[in-house]
Amino acid sequence: MPEKKTEKKPILVLDFEKPIRVVLSVMIPRQGECKFIHIFKPPTAEDRLKYYGRVAVNEMARRQAAILERPAGKEKAGDEEIPNVANLSTMAAGVEFYDSLIVRVEGDYQFPRGVDFKEAVPPEHKGWAANILLSTVGILTGSEVKN
Repeated sequence: MPEKKTEKKPILVLDFEKPIRVVLSVMIPRQGECKFIHIFKPPTAEDRLKYYGRVAVNEMARRQAAILERPAGKEKAGDEEIPNVANLSTMAAGVEFYDSLIVRVEGDYQFPRGVDFKEAVPPEHKGWAANILLSTVGILTGSEVKN
């Protein structure tokens, strides 16, 4: 009896030609649930390397700040002592990543006429959408990091 060949199907297929849609559902008091849709061009490995590089630099800055601001005689700085400035810088990396890839927004956003949507979308929304986008496209592989 001939052996049947089963074709392996990829688990994750990335189509770098199609835009990627990220939907944020946010509960707003007295308004209910709002859906904000962000349409991105797919990020390249270079885009992701730039984002992760900035995040790594921010983590190093956070640790440096914790060491410099540690009270005298204390061996280790706890997370509660680490300044929030580095966290804001990490959010800035997400906003920069978002701004470089966003094509348009849809859904429940209402912007005044003449206002560029990139300026009007709240930075928190940009950060959330960027995190979801990053989780959608996967992680960098060894070959991408080398190149």
